[in-house]
This record gives sequence, C-alpha cells and structure tokens, in this order.
Amino acid sequence: MTMLGLNLEERVKELQKKQEEKMDKLQKMLDKAFQRFELLVNYPEDDAENRASNRVKILIKNLFDNRQSGWAKSQK
Repeated sequence: MTMLGLNLEERVKELQKKQEEKMDKLQKMLDKAFQRFELLVNYPEDDAENRASNRVKILIKNLFDNRQSGWAKSQK
C-alpha cells in the first residue's frame, strides 16, 4: 500500500469526478426533457398545431406532481 496508495487514491478521485460529470450530464438531459414537457403544456390556445390535448396536459401535470413529490407514485 505504501507504493500504491497514492496512485489508488488519485484513481478513485478521478473516477468520482468522471461519475459526477456523467451525473451532471444526465441531470441536464432530464431537465431539458421537463422543459419540453412544460412547453407542450403552455402553448398558446390559438396554436392548435403544436398544442397538447387536454388528456396529454393532464398526464404531464401528473408527471410534474409525481416528480415534485420525489416520485412517490413511481415508488409504489
């Protein structure tokens, strides 16, 4: 361990940093998806071509509620 300890510690720190970068990237992707959902729900009423149906709006609202609650419904 005297010979390898430093190298192992540095490798662990490097792997943790890479893992954090992956987690940040995944979080950004998730946030972007939820931003898109929010856009779908909030299109102006006169933009019928891009506006989500009421059913889809309710499904998205439920998705936001589930996320807000820490995914409680998904954990059941």
